[in-house]
Amino acid sequence: MGALSISLKMYEEGAVSFYAREVEGSSKGPLSRSAAFYNPAMRENRDIAVAAVRWGVSERGWGRVADVMAASGVRALRFAAETDVDEVLANDSNPLAVYVMQRNVRLNGLEGRVRISLGDARVLMYGLAAARRRLDFVDVDPYGTPMPYVDSALCSVRSRGVVGLTATDTPNLFAVYPKKLARVYGVFCRGKPPFFRELGVRSLLGAAARVAAGGGRWLRPLLSYASGHYVRAYLEVGLGASRASDMLEESLGWVEYCRKCGSWKIVGGGVGPPEIGRCQLCGEKMSLCGPLWIGPTVDEDFVGRVADRLPGGSGGEAGWLVSRLREEANLPPLYHDLDFLGGRLKVSSPSPGRVVEELRASGYKAARTHFCPKCVKTDAPIEEVIRAVRGPRL
Repeated sequence: MGALSISLKMYEEGAVSFYAREVEGSSKGPLSRSAAFYNPAMRENRDIAVAAVRWGVSERGWGRVADVMAASGVRALRFAAETDVDEVLANDSNPLAVYVMQRNVRLNGLEGRVRISLGDARVLMYGLAAARRRLDFVDVDPYGTPMPYVDSALCSVRSRGVVGLTATDTPNLFAVYPKKLARVYGVFCRGKPPFFRELGVRSLLGAAARVAAGGGRWLRPLLSYASGHYVRAYLEVGLGASRASDMLEESLGWVEYCRKCGSWKIVGGGVGPPEIGRCQLCGEKMSLCGPLWIGPTVDEDFVGRVADRLPGGSGGEAGWLVSRLREEANLPPLYHDLDFLGGRLKVSSPSPGRVVEELRASGYKAARTHFCPKCVKTDAPIEEVIRAVRGPRL
């Protein structure tokens, strides 16, 4: 058998230098996951993760964290180099990736802080739970959906620990492929709705919540968002069958939405689908999406504390994203796509800033959203949003 070989390139990110494989890809990232790859487009994701670990060490006393699909190890290296956590576990199932991580640990002088392992992420996480060596935080960043790893990740953290999930199968989550959305996430949606990015976030949260409840666990989203080609969620995990049942009853539901005029209605009450009615605005038969997470997707206090701990301060892509998440933290589910509404109303798409100002002047809460540049979130009824989109009459 011939010797294995790998071509490496030196990179820098945050406080670390590291070797990684050069992978052909696009501005969104690599076209496929290969051993020891590095995706520069995910720096925003890693910057926020570093800030979250800093929060955990400072306010929760975190001592052990893990990146269970570490590839080149850049995330784990940054956890060790840029936070005061005691131990970082970096795991990968590829021997070449493990070799590269070992080299990168030595390069950064982190031998006493980073522990490397070779194996399947699920076996590792279930093993940590079985050995009662649970983690304070585990980061799960696969190529595609994280759903096959959710149960083992939830088992691997202590009570009130945090699981970080990344999903890059956004065509599924955004209902471009409704059958795959149903198969992978258990969410039924006729097709891609105007609020498809938030649909992706709430589909991931709802699917994770159902997995958690099956094991007698509850979840509380601390921070979740959609950015570029991925969806991300930070979930606090706790034990308690009763609270898990309450979570399903209170935080799972459905969205009835009108494909003609863009209005919607949130229907709570758990996982059972409601009867489909007609749009009260235009009379069209409503479409249905669900079951989804309909509760809060971010915790305003957590987002603020993460913002204060971002590497490099509040600038850059991560700073912009967290700032926008703070603005929309207390607004109700779903956003209005102004391009969609303008097209339906046959008017020019208005400035989001103007729409927000007009809604606030009318006494409603409103903010621009991170989900898309021409979208707003508000507690105003659809009639008021339509009035603002049409603009003042001359």
